[in-house]
Amino acid sequence: MRNVTQRSPARWLALAVLSAGLVGCGSDDQPVVEEATCTELDGECVGVPLNAVCTADPCIDGVACTQVLSAANDAELGDAITQASAGDCITLAPGSYGAVPLPDGVSLLGRSAKEVSVGTVSLAGGSNAWVRGLSIEGGLDIGSATEVQVEAVSIHGGQDGLAAGPGASVTLVRSQIDGAARYGVWGEAATSIAIEHSIITAAGDGGIWTDCDPDQQVDPCTCAAKPDASLDHVLLTGNGYLGAGFRGTAATLRTVHILETHPANLAMAGGLSASHCSELDAANLRVVGFTDQSKDEPDGYGVLVDGSSASFGADLEQRGIIIVNTKRGLWLQRIGAPASEPDQSVSLDSVEVSGCYGTGIGLDLEARGIIIVNTKVADTFNSMMPIDTGSGGSGAPTIVGLGVA
Repeated sequence: MRNVTQRSPARWLALAVLSAGLVGCGSDDQPVVEEATCTELDGECVGVPLNAVCTADPCIDGVACTQVLSAANDAELGDAITQASAGDCITLAPGSYGAVPLPDGVSLLGRSAKEVSVGTVSLAGGSNAWVRGLSIEGGLDIGSATEVQVEAVSIHGGQDGLAAGPGASVTLVRSQIDGAARYGVWGEAATSIAIEHSIITAAGDGGIWTDCDPDQQVDPCTCAAKPDASLDHVLLTGNGYLGAGFRGTAATLRTVHILETHPANLAMAGGLSASHCSELDAANLRVVGFTDQSKDEPDGYGVLVDGSSASFGADLEQRGIIIVNTKRGLWLQRIGAPASEPDQSVSLDSVEVSGCYGTGIGLDLEARGIIIVNTKVADTFNSMMPIDTGSGGSGAPTIVGLGVA
């Protein structure tokens, strides 16, 4: 696996200035400034594209529009919202706009997130709407809308960066979400959430959270249908409390990096959690813990599988996962409870856990159906941890440093 790389335009600018000084003021040679490049994840760009979505005016390439309504200010935008109906597109000229309550099935299109900024965007329902090529201040709420396409969008702040309600389905592509007070992406019994080539960062309570019963009134194991979550080339970095959490969800992760998830609200930090009868399929996953210079060791865990099924590394092309610098690298508990979920199992193939604290791979006494092959655990450090006594609870904290426990 390759680490995330980002080339800084400031560095290249400094080199260019230095070159200009060397050639002298009278030289015809012009300094060459290398253009800023994208953030890469395994060799592919993630996040908002540097270039405009399209050069045409109006910028509707690839979107089927029954009618195109253009706006260059808030008054024109208000008129367009009043006139638009399902299948129509509202295009925005470069500039800043207020909040946008979109009618059902109406698309909102700009040229790029650098040129077009709006306030909160909300959809109540409908289907096949696009939100593309703009910056959103305060979050995007798609309600129960279906087949929503969000592309080349930068979302800042809000309670949740992207909120999807019951029955909703959305695809987030080549976008970035940062600074949400709660979750970067919140799935409230949504049918489907797909995230591709995107970055989610600096969310207060977690990068991603999906739940088949967000009100927690019923056991997610009894949900009629599990939400479907798929992540492909996604970077989750610097989020609070939890990088990605799936509760009663069928989740597929391919080329996902979860970095520097930090403790929030005095709680421990976790990279990835699958709980309450989730079904997790992950390959090419990298989890790196948060480093607090004031502490000798990190808080929390790398990956937690709790009462769920999981497969790590079954994809032979992308293989397994790497977990570095977390407390409890990979922890498996309550897997395959004979009285309730006997069919659950967890398989680990091509997993590497290194530089973790207490335990590299840990299992509670209720874990069953665990298969571990082609796996490496190295450099586990001692840490104070409670030990499962097998009598219905944990014993007194003990200093341990076990590869597999």
